[in-house]
Amino acid sequence: MDNLNGVRLGFFAALTVLSAWALYWPRIKAHRVPRQPIVYQAAMTAGAILAVLALGASPGVVGALLAAIALVGAGFFLFSSMTSAMPRKAPAVAVGDRYLDFTAADADGGDFALSSLEGRPFLLKFYRGHW
Repeated sequence: MDNLNGVRLGFFAALTVLSAWALYWPRIKAHRVPRQPIVYQAAMTAGAILAVLALGASPGVVGALLAAIALVGAGFFLFSSMTSAMPRKAPAVAVGDRYLDFTAADADGGDFALSSLEGRPFLLKFYRGHW
């Protein structure tokens, strides 16, 4: 009977962690990750606790494998989400500030000087692309 309880706990642990990943992954791809992913961290913590309980209940091979999957997935998420926050800082440049002039190649390969836009309002946006 303990083996069946361990398998069930392992299954629910893996289901919890994989479900949280399934909900979080599209947010990563869409660049819409919350600054404080507390709900996802709570789900991962619950999955990790279920996995530890499963391992303590003599789950057998299947239950242990499911619990291990849950522990690895939850551990990776919790570690990376708790260590990746950027500190809040004041912006280096604000609207209306003086800019540093530079010259760069434009889309046609010619030179573009930022100073050529002086006296006109403009939005300067740097785009890193997806490569």
